Amino acid sequence: MVNRGKANEVLNKAQECGATGGTIFLGEGTVQANKLTEILGLNEAQKEIVMIATTDDICADIQEKLNEHFKFSKRNKGIAFSVPFVRWK
Repeated sequence: MVNRGKANEVLNKAQECGATGGTIFLGEGTVQANKLTEILGLNEAQKEIVMIATTDDICADIQEKLNEHFKFSKRNKGIAFSVPFVRWK
């Protein structure tokens, strides 16, 4: 998950690392705010969710390079994680 406008950059970087493609979804949520920001409507967060299907071989490498390039370890930069799934018949 990244801030709006960053998903294409994340997807391009992942493709440089060996990913063959991905899908971008728009996301919305709320952030913890005080009464003033709530009244002004600044308590909403607009994000983009990037889903990239990869093989086990390159998953860790892509995640490491994305974390390094986009500084996901810093606050409010985004979140990168992987979820294993099995192909169904």
